[in-house]
Formats: sequence, C-alpha cells, structure tokens
Amino acid sequence: MPDLERTYTTEEVAKRYRRSVDSVVRWVRQGRITAINPSGGRFGPYVFRQKDLDEFDERNLVSATAKRDGTARRGSVRKKTVTRKGKQYTYWEARYTVGHDPGTGKQIQRSISGKTEAEVAQKLKEVTASITDGTYNDKFGKRK
Repeated sequence: MPDLERTYTTEEVAKRYRRSVDSVVRWVRQGRITAINPSGGRFGPYVFRQKDLDEFDERNLVSATAKRDGTARRGSVRKKTVTRKGKQYTYWEARYTVGHDPGTGKQIQRSISGKTEAEVAQKLKEVTASITDGTYNDKFGKRK
C-alpha cells in the first residue's frame, strides 16, 4: 500500500501563514506556491502538499521555529523592472522589517537590491538572521 502524503486545504494554509484564503488563492494564481486543483476549477478548491509548503517556506526564508512561535521576520524577494529614459532595467529587491516605530506603531522597513535573485536572497538571509539574534545594526538610522 502506498504512503499517503499529508495534504492541506486552502483554509489550513491560510491559517498557517496568518493570511486570508483570498491571499492564498492569489499566491497560487501568481505561481508563488504550488497547489493541486482536483476539481479543475479556476479558483479551487486547492490541495497543498507538505513538500510544496516546505519549498514555499524556504523561498520565503521562514524557519520552522519562527513559524511556530510567531517571531518570523519574513522578507519578500521580487523581480523589479523600471524604465528610465526609454531603457528597461531589471534587478532583484528584497524588503524586510527591522522593527516598529514607537511613536506611530508603523513597521520600519528596509530594502536590499542586487543583480540576481540568489544574491539578494543570501543578503536577506544574513540580515534576517542578524535581526533574530540581536546583532542587526541599522546603518541608515531614522529617516525623516
């Protein structure tokens, strides 16, 4: 008898990542997370395999411990294209949260950019690790 792999519903995935079901469906449609669509409908219902969720976690730099205790400081890596003087330039950018402004309560976010996704992901991994272990040094300070 074959081993049955653990699967998750869209609602379970939304709860796991503390997002809405609509966000999870949007991730599937954008190709950010892999899902199985047994019914063949455009919007689901979707089924998610454990290995696909693990790959999603790895791409988004979320450790299992951080996910469990809610301390994950996730960053997002995305490809950006800008047009300047009629010429297109493409680069990779990562955004991460370093904390919250005590006065406003808003997130303090920073960006990292680079030529390749791997370069930016490595920089992001180093920064998020330094934030987690308390050695992060914000070079830019408070911006006005």
